[in-house]
Amino acid sequence: MVRYPQQITNILSAAHLREWTAEEKALVDAWLLEDKHNQAVLDAILNKQQLSRDLELFRSFDAEKAWERQQSLLKVDSHPSRLPGGYPWRYFFYMAASIVIILGVVLFVNQDKTTLQQEPIAAIQPGASQATIRLADGTVVALSDAGDGLLINDGLVYEDGKKVPGVTSTNFSSFEMSTPRGGQYRMTLPDGTKVWLNAETSLAYHENAEERHVDMTGEAYFEVAHKSKEKSVQSGEAKPFRISSNDQEISVLGTHFNVKSYQEDQRSYTTLLEGSVHIAAAEGQLLLTPGEQSIAQGNSLHKAKVDVAAVMAWKEGNFVFNSERLDEILRQVGRWYDVDFRIENEALKAEKFEVMVPRFGQLKELLELLQKTGKIKFRYEDRNIYVKEK
Repeated sequence: MVRYPQQITNILSAAHLREWTAEEKALVDAWLLEDKHNQAVLDAILNKQQLSRDLELFRSFDAEKAWERQQSLLKVDSHPSRLPGGYPWRYFFYMAASIVIILGVVLFVNQDKTTLQQEPIAAIQPGASQATIRLADGTVVALSDAGDGLLINDGLVYEDGKKVPGVTSTNFSSFEMSTPRGGQYRMTLPDGTKVWLNAETSLAYHENAEERHVDMTGEAYFEVAHKSKEKSVQSGEAKPFRISSNDQEISVLGTHFNVKSYQEDQRSYTTLLEGSVHIAAAEGQLLLTPGEQSIAQGNSLHKAKVDVAAVMAWKEGNFVFNSERLDEILRQVGRWYDVDFRIENEALKAEKFEVMVPRFGQLKELLELLQKTGKIKFRYEDRNIYVKEK
């Protein structure tokens, strides 16, 4: 039995740097026979791409979290926690960590073609604050990601107090706002209503003496401010806030709600957090109470109780999918990372997954998480990601 773990560590550390001697190879062979899990450790060490990825992980996480991830990757049973011979699994993890660091320096310095930085998927970044606004006079402004939010009143001002350059118009009763794939933005309307726009969303706003009206596609969260009609300020008669999106009309006064209405989804979802919302479709209407969601599709309209926290996860910087179809998950992920997913097996589209990850994490980590279910695998070609059965 091999009783010299440090010696094994030194030998494995040299795996990518030189040929093993006959004596070293014999020691490694004996070590492999000691426990079936040792082969998995060796395979991971010999995989340059895995080493590069692990080096990146060690830079990002503390040792305890990295250990937990490596334990999962190698499918190590945490009970018992010690190897035959009395050595704890964690010891071999730290051994692997030291090897990763030693070899990682060589791999990165030599700019090996298998490094993480040069994998196509590593170049794909999460979305950011970006949007375009078109004013009533035809002025089009690309909004700065540094401002992160926009205040619309007598002028256009970023939330940090800086004025938006290139704007001479003083008429903000009508405008169009849009975010691209991989973009999001928030704004405060002249009436005090706050709006958060998700990726690939367009919103046209118009206000007159009688009402405030929005035409939209995509997804947006609204915190609508109560506003009296100009001619009825003293009486307090409210100026309605109406939203038109695909197959539905939404009427509100002062309330908080989310509207998800992408053309490719074929359904429009309105989820109420606070207040009340009236929904009208071609063949019906209904009133939502907090915690309810309406679903409009074609002429049909119905409602259901939902997990509001999951619906609003995008606004809080997360992806949360509770037993969600794969095609729906990948549509949302694709909009945010500006990539196209192509599911090669039609039956896979209906497979359901539960996922909760930060929206500002790396796409690679999210896809690896899905792959660990053992159901699917991904193949990358530029910004096209092909999905097939594992």
